[in-house]
Amino acid sequence: MLQAATNGYTDIVELLVERIEGDDSDDETLQFDDAAQSLIQEAVVVAAEHGHCAVVQQLMPLVMGFHRLTYLSSYYPTARSVLDAAAGNGHLEVVKFMVQHAQQYRYAQQFSIWASVDTLEHALTGGHLEVANFLIDGSGIFWNLKRAFVVAVEMELATVAERIADVFTRRFHGDNLFAELAHSGDLEAVKYLYNTRCKDERSVGKAFASAANGGHADVVEFLLGIGLISSEAFDKAFEHACSGFETTGVVTYLYNMKRASLKAINRAFAAANDVAVLKLLDENENISDESVTVAFERNTNSRFNGKHEILEFLASKPCVPSELIDEAFVAAATEGNAESVNLLRGDSRVSDTAMGEAFVHAVVANKQNVLELMYEE
Repeated sequence: MLQAATNGYTDIVELLVERIEGDDSDDETLQFDDAAQSLIQEAVVVAAEHGHCAVVQQLMPLVMGFHRLTYLSSYYPTARSVLDAAAGNGHLEVVKFMVQHAQQYRYAQQFSIWASVDTLEHALTGGHLEVANFLIDGSGIFWNLKRAFVVAVEMELATVAERIADVFTRRFHGDNLFAELAHSGDLEAVKYLYNTRCKDERSVGKAFASAANGGHADVVEFLLGIGLISSEAFDKAFEHACSGFETTGVVTYLYNMKRASLKAINRAFAAANDVAVLKLLDENENISDESVTVAFERNTNSRFNGKHEILEFLASKPCVPSELIDEAFVAAATEGNAESVNLLRGDSRVSDTAMGEAFVHAVVANKQNVLELMYEE
């Protein structure tokens, strides 16, 4: 079967399918055991890899038939493998057929859920520009254009990069590609867009804030060095950096420049997601009570892993009102966060009402670890 698919022998493929097909099959329901299904799925990918569109057309209905009564994602992985194999080897006819097939059977949107390497990237890295251009312009599918742009820049495919940027701009909004590349830290692609398209102050400022939020110091330094970052743009970028995750290095770099306004610093404190950032600002600035309470309340309602460390730091501030301490205590009990419950249960600001409410919530949510702590009271 695989040899026939490799060589495009449709008549032999048809004969072999008939031989492995179950005896009780009919035109409506094809019966294949698991081994036969795996073989046919492998064969259709091999056929695509070698550009045999007729064999792909012959076998894809069988692949669809395997999963006729199940959700489409059952056959989608095979369809994606077929399309990737064709694109990566430059077989435009097969690519066009598979795109049409996906649209006909209404699973084309699944291709917009990007794999680690999507079909367009396979075409580009394989050097198959005709296929790449079709996917960019003619397929109607939302490929990972940002990643494709990075690859095109790396491969010095300027014409393709420009085409991708044009399509991205039409589908989304203006300079979003510039900002998104900055956020993901793709420095060379950022430099390319700056040199060819995005030299205005607004675009540079927006990308600067995105790079800061992503924690990419090299992109931040490059954009800052252009000389177009206004005071307002710097403040915004500083706030974005503080609200990011694992961005302490960029926060420290920007803070040490002493360009952030006091208002921006207070807003940044309230939005920070890293206790190291909070401590940096608290130790060096006069943070307002309002910013502390906003940060505390926001942390109570958050769901990220570092919230206990932030709670521990902020709960030590006497300006945090008892109502917010109560809310945090009840929330911790409801979530089963024994570490935070243990921290707050000895706080004099926790009311008896909150103690009772937290206990009830822990019972309802069956948070045994919290109940054991509260029984110790």
